[in-house]
Amino acid sequence: GEGGGGEGGAAPPASGGMAPNPAMTGAFPAMPTGGATGGGGGANVAALEELRNHPRFGELAQAVAANPQMLPQILMALEQNNPGLVQVIRENPEAFMRLLSGAAGG
Repeated sequence: GEGGGGEGGAAPPASGGMAPNPAMTGAFPAMPTGGATGGGGGANVAALEELRNHPRFGELAQAVAANPQMLPQILMALEQNNPGLVQVIRENPEAFMRLLSGAAGG
């Protein structure tokens, strides 16, 4: 069967009262003017920092670097276990791509 302890593991609980704006779900939000480092992005940046320290992040970065067109599928796979993280990635695509290029040695 499927199921199992989905909440287990080292990842912190994704429910931190960070209910997304319903108008933004399912689509890339408009990028805020002034770059990704605007106010109110503290939690997102922290989540991206956490991702960078993930033991398999280098693997992910290299996979995306080798096959950029695979990113949507990679995100879908990630979303199974880390929906909160994928939401952060989708809200901060530029920051995420910077992380990836850094990790892939670009």
